[in-house]
Amino acid sequence: MDIRKGQKVWICIYQGRTSKIEETIIEAVGRRYITVEACKKKRFFKNTLKEVNGAGEPSFIILDIEKYKKNKYYDNLIDKLKKFIWNNIKKEDLDKIAEILRNYI
Repeated sequence: MDIRKGQKVWICIYQGRTSKIEETIIEAVGRRYITVEACKKKRFFKNTLKEVNGAGEPSFIILDIEKYKKNKYYDNLIDKLKKFIWNNIKKEDLDKIAEILRNYI
């Protein structure tokens, strides 16, 4: 993981039960910690990119925003499939889904 001062990154900042993603610049890279311009009071572990935080959900640094968005899309899709009521689907469509999933089951 190549992280350097002045590099553009994004941080996911948790505030209560909500989060927001903000673009920022790495201000300093130390032996153990990273600091960013957007959150001068927060430090992030260099090896995990997570906030040094004793309580709550830690904020974290995102190096590749496109990869992060793609992963979030698939996480949301998996959550929707877990909650899906399969009784509502047509049997023909269910057969198509089963054909795709045969390789994974």
